[in-house]
Order: sequence, then C-alpha cells, then structure tokens
Amino acid sequence: MPGLSARGLTWWAYPRGTGRRRYGLAPDPVEVGPREVGTVRAADPLVARSLADVLAGLAAAADGSVDSDGRVALVPPGGALLPDLTVAANLGLGLRAHSAVDLRARVEHAARLLQVEGALELHPDRLSAAQQLRAGMARALAGDPAVVVLEDRTGMPPCGPAVAAAAERVAVLVITDDLARVRSLPEREWVAVSL
Repeated sequence: MPGLSARGLTWWAYPRGTGRRRYGLAPDPVEVGPREVGTVRAADPLVARSLADVLAGLAAAADGSVDSDGRVALVPPGGALLPDLTVAANLGLGLRAHSAVDLRARVEHAARLLQVEGALELHPDRLSAAQQLRAGMARALAGDPAVVVLEDRTGMPPCGPAVAAAAERVAVLVITDDLARVRSLPEREWVAVSL
C-alpha cells in the first residue's frame, strides 16, 4: 500500500459565494507512495482546507476511503506556528517522548532536516515567511508521520524546498491553488472537481 491512498473520495465544502457543494478528485484513485510527492489543484481555499481536513482525519469524508501507512500530518498555509511559543516548543508540541532529552533530540533532528535549527529559541514573529513554513514542516516531521499534507497558497513563500526535504523521508501531498508553484517537484497531479 502506498503512503497515502484515496479511492472514490468525496467531501463537502462551502466555497466562497456558494452554498454547500460536494467535491471529488480526478483522476481517481489518488496514490502517493513513500518518498513521493503528489499535488492536488483546488482553486478555492475553502475547498482545499476541507480536503486537507478529510485527508488528515480531522473531518469525515462524504464517501470513499483514505488509507495510509501511518499517521497523516497536516501543515496549514504558512506553517501555522503558535505565536506565543518558541520554534522549539512549536516543534515539540504534542510529541510523546520518553524523556526531555528524547524530546529535544527529536525536535533538533526535525529542525536540522528543514534547516531551522538556528531558530529554535526564537518566536515565529522573528522568522521570515519561508522559515515559518519550514518550521511548520519540521513540526510535522517531528511527529514521525507516514504522510504530510501541505496546504500551499498563492502569496505564500514557495514550498518546494520544504517539500523536497520532507519527501526524502515520507509521502507528501501538496494541495495548492496553482500547480505552477510546484512544477519543479517530481509529482503526480490531481484536481479537486465539483460534483
């Protein structure tokens, strides 16, 4: 089984200017293997957010199935770091560790992978937008997921470097409003379509 597989997946979303609509992915199925990158184009941010929540297990699908080799981590646009915590505390948030030393080692390892190790004691407002995104990806990887789902948006820093670093270890699915933003990545593509 691949890192992430979605078959016959449909979900409900409330895109701007309309009521509730049902969406699916074309072509079907979606399969992204370990150390692979896939992209989904979802033009409306609310459709993208609803899909990301379904893939991460935070919301129920209307129909179909989502399977993975393990935990699915979600990285919202820009990394979504908590502003009152340091980067280190953000990376360690919610991690289960045997000791403080183990927790610190996992946080430092993830920070090195995404090149934010020099920012661990800073608060997110002291980071550039690109660093915040990389720190958000590092937080996802620190939890040892099988899959990372990243929400990418026009106007945000390019996600290519963070995605490439994560894809060396796990399956990555990027949900974006513009496929041109991720063209440099080796990828398979799907589109969110209204049903």
